[in-house]
Amino acid sequence: MPSSASTAFDWDDLRLLLALCETATLSAAARRLGVDQTTASRRLARLEHRLGETLFDRIDGRLRPRPPVAAVRDDLVDLGAAVERIAARFRDDRSRLGGRVTISAVDLVATRLLAPALAEFRRRHPGVRLEIDGSDRNVSLARGEADLAVRLARPQDDEALTRRLGDLGFGFYGPSGDDGRTASPLAGYGAAQEHLPEMRWLAAHRPGEEPSFRSNRIGAIAEAAAAGHRAVLPLVIGDQDGRLVRLSGVEPIVRREVWLVMRTERRRDAAVVATIDWIAATLAPHLLAVS
Repeated sequence: MPSSASTAFDWDDLRLLLALCETATLSAAARRLGVDQTTASRRLARLEHRLGETLFDRIDGRLRPRPPVAAVRDDLVDLGAAVERIAARFRDDRSRLGGRVTISAVDLVATRLLAPALAEFRRRHPGVRLEIDGSDRNVSLARGEADLAVRLARPQDDEALTRRLGDLGFGFYGPSGDDGRTASPLAGYGAAQEHLPEMRWLAAHRPGEEPSFRSNRIGAIAEAAAAGHRAVLPLVIGDQDGRLVRLSGVEPIVRREVWLVMRTERRRDAAVVATIDWIAATLAPHLLAVS
């Protein structure tokens, strides 16, 4: 006789039984559960092995529940409906989230990536008020200057929770029509930012060439490149601007880690969690996978 441990059910077992009862085929049940047919078949075989009996008869290509399953079919339907009600309640609660969430992010992330996606966040969470600080300084989450921060380097402090979202790729760009054969002036960051990977790449690959235009704003550098300079720019800017052409080839020349930092004491705040999900989903299409 199977032991009580071997006959324990989890929700995946019950969902499978319910889907098979209602669809009568493994293929249809698999589609409902969002898995492939092989996975559904393997789960059923594992469950039958654990219970020590066959749960469905195969008749004319359809699955007919045997008495043990038929006897609990109504209970499975009731359980499925209860789970749907619970899920709907949580969805409804998330749509009614409220409060303010402050995000610190460099201008590139704040202006080019997050701001254009605000409408979707607003549609899903109309009660949450977002405030984005687009300055280049590293705010202190410990002092409550922000709830979340998106940073382009691994955080050095340990007073906050961190999550690496991916890498931001960079290329070397010139104005449209530039074939890279003739000399052109460079644009780059100011002297205080010479330590950044983009500037180190310029120093290594354009030794002795001093940028004739400097700015601490990536948007200004991109405009200078479109007007005749050459510059190291994020792919998300350079590849989407028809006024620019990438001169550095297919592979990114620089990768910068993108980290999401969360104020520890707000880690269980539902509005903060929803904002984290939105930031991660918004940035994902623009980031390179972690190498």
